[in-house]
Amino acid sequence: GFGLPTSAATAYADSDGEGMNNWQEWRANTIPTNALSVLQMIMVTNATPGLQVKWQSVPTRNYWLDRATNLASPPSFSSVASNLTGQVGMMTYTDNSATGPGPFFYRVGVQP
Repeated sequence: GFGLPTSAATAYADSDGEGMNNWQEWRANTIPTNALSVLQMIMVTNATPGLQVKWQSVPTRNYWLDRATNLASPPSFSSVASNLTGQVGMMTYTDNSATGPGPFFYRVGVQP
């Protein structure tokens, strides 16, 4: 699709240069020829209580959200939420358990 050839080489190419290969874009249901269409964190802001996490989303996917308190090698992430139904544009989740001084690091992914 999107005018790209169907080959293994194309699957692992990053056609729009935003850091995700075409296979990852297919998995996230983003557009591999549009650098603005990518699964990415938008921002983390204070909420009462906890933190509000926002990421770019599509309604055709479900997401999981993990959190870590440090990025030591290897980082130790814990599940915050799963099976979060995607929305058009931006997804917002309030992590009420993220209290205290932090730091807090987040990652988001697409449910299998």
